[in-house]
Amino acid sequence: MGETYCGKNCGDCSYRSESDCSGCKSGPGSRWHGECELADCCRDKGHVDCSTCTNQNSCSIFRSRDNMPEKRRMKREAQAREREEIIGRSHFLGKWLWILFWLLIPGLIAGVMTNETVVSLWPLLYLPGRILDVFSNLAYGIILLIMAAECYSYRTAGICTFIGLGCLIVSDLISAAGSAAGANPLSVLFAVLGAIIGLIGDYDEYKGHETVLYNVDNELSDKWMALWKWYLIALALLLGSIILVLFSAFLGILAALAGAIAALVVSIMKWVYLYRTAAVFRDLDRG
Repeated sequence: MGETYCGKNCGDCSYRSESDCSGCKSGPGSRWHGECELADCCRDKGHVDCSTCTNQNSCSIFRSRDNMPEKRRMKREAQAREREEIIGRSHFLGKWLWILFWLLIPGLIAGVMTNETVVSLWPLLYLPGRILDVFSNLAYGIILLIMAAECYSYRTAGICTFIGLGCLIVSDLISAAGSAAGANPLSVLFAVLGAIIGLIGDYDEYKGHETVLYNVDNELSDKWMALWKWYLIALALLLGSIILVLFSAFLGILAALAGAIAALVVSIMKWVYLYRTAAVFRDLDRG
């Protein structure tokens, strides 16, 4: 068959000049630049071309060979349109993802200010820390809702951020009102409910980042859901340590330490991934 896999004459192809095609085996059908199903099929089966294949007469791909150039053209046009759409929304996503990245810093500071060890040394830091935590989470939830224009998962994440924050505030108020009487079951209930809703929101945020990166940076897209799995592992270690300590104090402490380290690593990687995600769209916006 010579220059083609399917036996067509390149000189008779009406798409060759308009698509600047260099010929089947050096162009669409080549190993490094291939867009041809027939070429892929021949190479996978070890054929030089379709003439040596016993399934040639019954092959649906071979029968559609006349439409291959048109299919390739339509595919390229669809990819070009998709690329234009991605570039079109890159300014919006780059801007708000960048703000989301910087909002992690006040949340981190608030976490330090409300840490039990820090509070035991400087009790006056607790209230400002809680206020900073509330406002940084409110801002984070608002940004997620704004970004819902590009991905529905961000909407769920934003709503869960507000509901989870509300539950934790109610828990704090109940706990403060009855602090003299010891732990209040209702306070614990709201705290647990807030944590569960917050977990759902975290998943949807990670899912949102994965979705907007799809076909933009697939490697980074996959990393977001891989990070989510590590998030769950860290959480499982922390929760498991509570049960383990009932059987072995040493194992319980070991699991708690491993969970705390894993949670810290996940937090750092989230910050890194959020920076990289924002950078991807900011770079696209700049051209």
